[in-house]
Amino acid sequence: MGGKPTFFAQTLSCLRKIALFCVRIELETLNLLIGMKNYIGIAGIVLGALILVISYFTKTLVDYNWVQILALLFIVAGIVGHIIVTKHPS
Repeated sequence: MGGKPTFFAQTLSCLRKIALFCVRIELETLNLLIGMKNYIGIAGIVLGALILVISYFTKTLVDYNWVQILALLFIVAGIVGHIIVTKHPS
């Protein structure tokens, strides 16, 4: 019984290592997202400005009001979100 591990035992060990690796990656990603929470407002502002720039250069999206309204909503939500996050740091 103390000989070479069976194929099933090797597979189980490999799957356990993969699962632990995936859990570690998820925890690191979660910590990164929690740290990036302070920049969510800035990301909204940049996204809104990016939508406006893209719509300007495509020349076809400028005619649609919903694109401009969407960009405005992102910018306003980004400003409000940035104010809220900076007033209540965690």
